Amino acid sequence: MVHRLELFVGGCPICEEVLKEVTVGKCAGCALEVYDLTRQYAEVAGKLREYRIRCVPTLVIDGRIRIEGKTAVRAHLRRRNVPVPRGELPHALI
Repeated sequence: MVHRLELFVGGCPICEEVLKEVTVGKCAGCALEVYDLTRQYAEVAGKLREYRIRCVPTLVIDGRIRIEGKTAVRAHLRRRNVPVPRGELPHALI
């Protein structure tokens, strides 16, 4: 199944880490759009309001917020029974 992924980042090291994990973990057919709020804030302000984004990184999948912040990424992985080593995220995000 093809999904539309939108990742909102802020240019910080945590956001960069999550971006790498999403890029590696997404399936080949899924479309990933990355919005860097440090460079594109004015362009995506409407999306921020539409999705009610409160923090970065935030991952929106098919129009719904699925993950907000690094802690949520780790919790999401634990719910899927993916082992999460301290200090790094595995390559199976979605």
